[in-house]
Amino acid sequence: MSTIHRKSWQIQGFARGSIKKEIRNLTAPDRTGAPGSPLALQDYVLISYRISNDRPHDLLAIDEELPAALEVMNPDLPSIRKAFPFPDPNAGNEATLAYADQQLHRVRLFFEKLPAGTNHYTVLARVVGTGSFSWPATQAGPLYDRRVSAATADSALTAR
Repeated sequence: MSTIHRKSWQIQGFARGSIKKEIRNLTAPDRTGAPGSPLALQDYVLISYRISNDRPHDLLAIDEELPAALEVMNPDLPSIRKAFPFPDPNAGNEATLAYADQQLHRVRLFFEKLPAGTNHYTVLARVVGTGSFSWPATQAGPLYDRRVSAATADSALTAR
């Protein structure tokens, strides 16, 4: 599992929080997408977002632009749910999704209520391209207050 750095948000009178993105290759865990350990075509990758905040949030959004090597899989299909080890939603701390806009190249997740503490949400992607790719920062923040936001660091992904 590789972790992409996290950044925090804070504004006076508002909750402090941060977002972290973790990547886990389900096909071959030793392939992390780093230059020395590239992903391979048809690898399946879990992308987990961990949102930490010191008090509850309403209407939080996560916006993720994926590198061209990855394509999102639909987790609502029964065949996908059965075939891959998604985190158990009853295990606690899984953020309750209000709406998801999952396109092939972009993931937008919207949460109506996010309790205080650390919450997570996971999406599944498949490697469909080879090369070295830039991975823009994941953005997170309240839907209607653009003064407050958090982002992961920009990163890179390699696939062969």
